[in-house]
Amino acid sequence: MKTKFNRFLIVLSLLVLTNLDLEYSSVFGQGSLAPPGAPGPTMKSLDQIEARTPISSLPYTITTPGSYYITTNLTGIFGANGININSTPPAENVTIDLNGFTLTGILGSLNGISTGNNGHNYVIRNGTLRNWGVDGVNSYGSINCRFEKLQFCNNVNIGLQAGVGSVVTDCEAYSNIMAGVQVLTGDISRCVALNNGVGILTLNGCVVSDSEASGNTGDGINCGIGTIVRSSAAYQNGGNGITTSNSCIVEDCTAYGNASGIQAGQNSFVKDCVANGNQNGGIQTEDGSILDDCVATSNTNNNFDAIGIQVGNNSTVKNCAASGNGRGILTINNSIVKDCNVSSNFAAGVEMGNNSTVDGCCASGNAHYGIYVGASNCQIVGNTCIGNNYYGIELTGGTNRVDGNNVGWNSYFGINEYEPNVNNNITRNFSPGPGYGNYGGNSDYAPYATSPGAATNPWQNFQ
Repeated sequence: MKTKFNRFLIVLSLLVLTNLDLEYSSVFGQGSLAPPGAPGPTMKSLDQIEARTPISSLPYTITTPGSYYITTNLTGIFGANGININSTPPAENVTIDLNGFTLTGILGSLNGISTGNNGHNYVIRNGTLRNWGVDGVNSYGSINCRFEKLQFCNNVNIGLQAGVGSVVTDCEAYSNIMAGVQVLTGDISRCVALNNGVGILTLNGCVVSDSEASGNTGDGINCGIGTIVRSSAAYQNGGNGITTSNSCIVEDCTAYGNASGIQAGQNSFVKDCVANGNQNGGIQTEDGSILDDCVATSNTNNNFDAIGIQVGNNSTVKNCAASGNGRGILTINNSIVKDCNVSSNFAAGVEMGNNSTVDGCCASGNAHYGIYVGASNCQIVGNTCIGNNYYGIELTGGTNRVDGNNVGWNSYFGINEYEPNVNNNITRNFSPGPGYGNYGGNSDYAPYATSPGAATNPWQNFQ
C-alpha cells in the first residue's frame, strides 16, 4: 500500500509541474535598446527657480509688471528716487522684496521707493528704508497696495505714505520728521510708531488695530471720519494719545502720559478704554457720543482744568470710572451719566449741563462737590455722594429734580441750593452725619425727618 501511495504522489506532482509550465512558458519581447534621441533636461532653469528680477544698484526704474528683489544693501544718489515704479503708463502688479536689506538715502535724495500716481496692486515687503530726503516709501497716489514687515527710520518727511485701499501690517516707523505712517484709506495692524512727528496718521474710513505709538512729538494716532481704532496703545506723546474725527469707534485702547489722552469727534463710540496720567485730560468726545466701560484716572495738571471724562451735547456716559483727575465727568447739555464711579477728583466728581441726568452714580471723596449742577431742568436720582470736602450735591440752577440720593457725611451741606425757592424739587434724600444742618429751609425742599419712622409723608428727606 505504501508503494502505491508514493506512486500517486509522484504522478500528482508531475501534473502540477506540467500546468505551471503551460501558464508561464510564453516569453515577451523587450523592445529596442537604442535611445529614440538625445536626453532632455532633468533640472529646472534659473528662471523657474527664481522667477524674479534682481535689483543690485540704485537708482532703478521698474517699467513692467513682475516680481523684483534686492540683492544687497543699496545707497541712493542726490536728486533721485531709489526705486521708481514707472507711472506713465503705470507698471501695475509689481512686488518688491527687499530681502532683509536696507535702502539708504543721502542728503538731497528723494523717496526710497516711489510708485507714482494711478498705479494699482503693489506689494513692498521685508526690509528697511532710512535717511531718505523725502519719504521712505511714497505710494500716496496708488491704489490697492500692501506693505508688510518694513522699517522706516530717519526719513525727512514721512516713513510710509500709502494711498486708497492700502494694507499696512507688521511695520515699524522710527524718527521720521513729519509722520511715521500715513494712509489715505485702508487697514493698519500690528505697527509701531516711535519718536516721529505724528505716529500713525489716517484720513477716512480706516481701521487701526493692535498698534502702538509712543514718544511722538505730535499725536500718537490721528484718524479721520468713520475710523475704527482698536486694541492700540498711545504712550507719552507730545499731543493727544489718540485723536479721531466724527463717527468713529475707539475700543479697547490705552492712552498714558500724553499731553491729552483720547479725543473723539461727534457721534463717536468710546468703549473699554483707559486714559491715565495724561496732563490736560483723559477722554473727551463731542456731541452725540457714547462712552461705555471707560476708566480715566490721574489726568491732571494740578488744577481743575484737566477733566477725566468730558462729553458734548446729547451724549451718554455709562459704567465709567473717573478718579484723581482735575474734574471727574463733565457734560454739556441733554446728556446722561449713569452707573459711574467718580471719586477723589481735585474739584467736582460730576458737573452737569442743562436738561441732563445723573443716575446711580457714586461721587464720593472729591475735593469740592460730589455732583455740581450748574444748570436747570436736570434729574439727579439714586446717587451716593458721601465724604466730599464741600457739598454732596451743589445746585445753582432751578427746576431740577433731586430725589433718592444718599448725601451724608460731607464737610458742609448734603444738598446745597445756591439760590433758594427756584422751583427745584428736593425729595426723599438721606443725609446723616455732621454738617451744616444738611438741608436748607426753603420751599424747594420737602420737609425732613430724623428717621423714616418720624416721616409724615412719603416725600420727606431724612437726616
